[in-house]
Amino acid sequence: MANLYYDGSRGGFYSQQAADAIFTGAMTRLYGWIALGVITTGAVAWISHQAGFLESILANTGMIGYFVLLGVWLACIFGLSFLASRVSPAVAGGLYLVFTAITGLMISYIFWAYTGDTIILAFALTTGVFAVMSVIGYTTKRDLSGLGTICFIGLIGVVIAGVVNIFIGSNMLSWIVTLVALPIFLGLTVYETKQVKELAQEAALQGDERAASQVAIMGAVGLYVSFLNIFLILLRILDFFNSD
Repeated sequence: MANLYYDGSRGGFYSQQAADAIFTGAMTRLYGWIALGVITTGAVAWISHQAGFLESILANTGMIGYFVLLGVWLACIFGLSFLASRVSPAVAGGLYLVFTAITGLMISYIFWAYTGDTIILAFALTTGVFAVMSVIGYTTKRDLSGLGTICFIGLIGVVIAGVVNIFIGSNMLSWIVTLVALPIFLGLTVYETKQVKELAQEAALQGDERAASQVAIMGAVGLYVSFLNIFLILLRILDFFNSD
């Protein structure tokens, strides 16, 4: 006899098969959103590069314009965190795509800062490393709360060091931040994958498809940011070795 679960919000029972379908759908949407975000970022970055959008913004406003974009980018992250559980998955998904499009504009500089071969290699390596880390997070049975705490503390330190370096312009500090950030984002990929899996399982056991969809979008935001940062870090490291 199939396991049955009671859905108090709907006043009915649902099967293990239905719960499994909700969980599988959530995880499929998770990686679908990540892929769509990466594609959106890449497309906008390329179009922005071809049209010279970022160069025009910097020429007319200097770094103030870039910091405004950064502020909007951060506002999108906090907005998604606040609104994801309050709006429909479709609206949250739209905000996510706006966020990834702004990201594309912000990183469009890579097409004039790095060679095409370096960008392709960095993207391939990022995809492979990200996939491995995500699989580890999905399959591990260990409690990763300690890893998450360490990574988040390390991330705060990296952000603070990065802000300080804006004013002092130390190349050495810049490289320290880069090399320290890489294992942090790799660890966050592992941690966030497991966290999303557990939240999706919880939503599935409650028969809550809406919550599962919201988990997929919010999980995609965190994992997308980790993917993006791993890519930018590997891009810089590869460029360093290629320039020697």
